[in-house]
Amino acid sequence: MIAVTDEGPFSRAITSDLEDEVRVVDTPWRVRELNPDFLIHTYEVGYYSRNRAEIWNVNVWRVLNMARAANSVGATNIFISSFMIFDGNKGMYTENSPPSPLNYYGVSKLAGEAAVAALGNYLILRLGLLYGSQIHSILSGMLRNMTIGRRTLCPQGFYVSPIGVKSLSKIISELVKARIKGIFNVATQRIDLYEFCRKLGELFGAEPSPVHVRKRDFSLDTWLLGTLGIKVSVNYDIKTTFGADD
Repeated sequence: MIAVTDEGPFSRAITSDLEDEVRVVDTPWRVRELNPDFLIHTYEVGYYSRNRAEIWNVNVWRVLNMARAANSVGATNIFISSFMIFDGNKGMYTENSPPSPLNYYGVSKLAGEAAVAALGNYLILRLGLLYGSQIHSILSGMLRNMTIGRRTLCPQGFYVSPIGVKSLSKIISELVKARIKGIFNVATQRIDLYEFCRKLGELFGAEPSPVHVRKRDFSLDTWLLGTLGIKVSVNYDIKTTFGADD
């Protein structure tokens, strides 16, 4: 049995391919009562929040308390981290690259990683730029503008490694089945965000406009994930995410 820490859209999306029963737990006591094999930390306060106290309480303290409970019953903690633990000055970050968060959300995700890793028996997934039609992400506003025909501005010179929620769900399912542990970058390949927006625009019949910004490179190196036979291309990821496989 697999437990998740909330029942929101993100949690439902990334667990849709799991074959095991999925249950929601909201307290350490509930974790101990259900005694799951895995605990996926799906609940978080996002990058868009300005409430630092809430970010820290949820993304660090709550994670630590829930992780301790999972560890006490022998469950593997699966922590969802982010490319935002890096500063974007280098790009193609590996799992061993020194973190340097640019914002408080990134700091909280890095602290959450440390809290989970200190307990042992963990799987930490550092996601690239997450996107999907039913979740809130950096791309949400751009996607909304494309679908309703509004002018869409996309940063040019801002490099990312996107990953759609549907691909993420399949990857999590494979990692859980194989009982993989450790730290893994989970993303597609490096791409300029404007070029990525153009690919999305082709799907929605929209033509995004470039906005030149200070160059940043938040791309992730997924070589380690590839050693497990898991690799997703940008084009396939887009088609899978928006149900355009054919």
